[in-house]
Amino acid sequence: MKSENYKLNKNKGFTHTPKSLVCGFTLIELLVVMGIIGVLASIGLSYMNQGRKKAYDAETIAQLSMARNAAQLFYEEHGSYNGSGGNVQKKCDENNSMFIDLSSGMYMYTSDFNYSLSNISLRCSSNSNAYQISASLSTDGEYWCVNSSGLSKKITAQNHVQAHPNNDTDCTP
Repeated sequence: MKSENYKLNKNKGFTHTPKSLVCGFTLIELLVVMGIIGVLASIGLSYMNQGRKKAYDAETIAQLSMARNAAQLFYEEHGSYNGSGGNVQKKCDENNSMFIDLSSGMYMYTSDFNYSLSNISLRCSSNSNAYQISASLSTDGEYWCVNSSGLSKKITAQNHVQAHPNNDTDCTP
């Protein structure tokens, strides 16, 4: 027999241990441990996914907060929330509007490619005295809105048009 099956016992000297007693875990024990690890991993992944959604929402809210600062810079420079294109009703990329202004930095916050959430929806409206910007959050039916009066809040609606109707500047669906 191989020497690995023999163990030194202080009282009896070398004793032989049958090979079946030397082996590790049974198949059932391994499967139970793997099942437990699988359940714990799925719980952990679901919490990570929730954390990712919260991070996307936090980024969107921060971007819109910075857009408020850029809008104020635009207003101080031009005396109005309109660019030379006049009133804006829904699209943030309206030609000659404050929402695509480079000097104030507004374009950084009203361009959907600057957001991590791939299916972001942005709506903008302005007249000479007021503006509103809203963006979809990661949960369906939730939108974040900022406006010229300093309001920053979450709006719940069936779709973005209801959350931010055309020409709306007061963040009320």
